[in-house]
Amino acid sequence: MNSLALVVVVLVLTLVDESASLTCAKCNRGPCPSLPYYCYPTRTPCGCCDVCAGWIGDECSAFSPRCTPGLVCVNKRGEKKEVVEWYEISFGKGRCRLPYRRPHRYDDDSHDD
Repeated sequence: MNSLALVVVVLVLTLVDESASLTCAKCNRGPCPSLPYYCYPTRTPCGCCDVCAGWIGDECSAFSPRCTPGLVCVNKRGEKKEVVEWYEISFGKGRCRLPYRRPHRYDDDSHDD
């Protein structure tokens, strides 16, 4: 059993080392397309040109543009992230949404009359 555990550890370390060394393809140095004036510019992992950040309802993931600031990416499990990093593949796909905020609760006793 110990030799099996050792093989698994070596395999995992090899895969981690290999994945850390993955690189993006070189960018084509041609001109990037212009973005609409209302767009929040961002980049995808390995992206060479700016793209528009996601708006409400747009797909978000580790490999798609981040959501526009003020929005969060919500996946099918209900997890929320402002930015899904390229290495957070387990987050899966989500949609850009407004962050849920609890309504402020006012206590009647807190008012001075």
